[in-house]
Amino acid sequence: MSVEELARQTGAPVEAVAASLARSRQVLFERRARRPRPHLDDKIVTAWNGLAISAFARGAGVLGDPYLDCALRAAAYVREKLWRGGRLLRCERETPGAKAEPRPPTEGFADDYAFLIQGLLDLYEAGGGHEWLSWAAELQTAQDRVFLDPDRGGYFSTSGADPSILLRGKESYDGAEPSPNSVAALNAFRLGRMLDSTELIGRAQTTVEAFSSQLVRSPTAMPIMLSALLFGTSPPRQIILAGRLDVPEGHPLDLKPFLRNIHDRFQWDAVLLFADGGPGQEWLGRSLAFIRSVAPVNGRAAAYLCDGFACQAPVTTVS
Repeated sequence: MSVEELARQTGAPVEAVAASLARSRQVLFERRARRPRPHLDDKIVTAWNGLAISAFARGAGVLGDPYLDCALRAAAYVREKLWRGGRLLRCERETPGAKAEPRPPTEGFADDYAFLIQGLLDLYEAGGGHEWLSWAAELQTAQDRVFLDPDRGGYFSTSGADPSILLRGKESYDGAEPSPNSVAALNAFRLGRMLDSTELIGRAQTTVEAFSSQLVRSPTAMPIMLSALLFGTSPPRQIILAGRLDVPEGHPLDLKPFLRNIHDRFQWDAVLLFADGGPGQEWLGRSLAFIRSVAPVNGRAAAYLCDGFACQAPVTTVS
């Protein structure tokens, strides 16, 4: 209850109740300080940051720019500290003043790649910039090279480089953390639809098929894999926004009102692309020839709703 409510119930002045609570907290603090302090887990794990980036990027669509800034800073940190020579590292620990014996870095596992790719796709769709989509595509190539089972489909959890690991397993259970295979399947479907890649879509399909018997036996244990299946069997939809996100509110080319409108609802079956008239559109044009010609209409931001890249006439108002 509030201090005021406690004061009413006890008949004591509010100031006296607040002072009593402060004294009690101090007594409790001093008694706790005698106990051994718990160890601090201060390592930074790539996979968990991928999940956090995804959460903050999705939250930004509802709660605004501070959440997008959190996602951007986390992604930039992972790229700077945990991406070396075309490979991800599992974790990083850099605590000021801490005395820790140096250990050789552990290379990333399948969940590090899958969760980070998902976070980067969400960050791109939140308006974070095309460089995150580009990096997601690069990470997908690396994940396929290191973890993909080309014979039976799906992704091994480990790279196979450590001779002490005798058996390479494939995780499938979506528990407290989702399975890297479930997330990887959904990632490949999303990237395939963003970049019009039949190769990526085929890889996603074989990943789902690799776990089809488990899906039949226990579908509720694999909800993210079911989401991937639902996404992959839905008609391909793209929303393309032509304009700018780096212009002031009210500018004719401002895409932010469109973006807020899109994120106001759950667009589970669509991917979002940006035609910014600059480096982002140029990068997308390497995979999507048609997007090179997508542009604002009469100097105003425009939205294109497309089915399999066959687009309806653009609209220039949010309504």
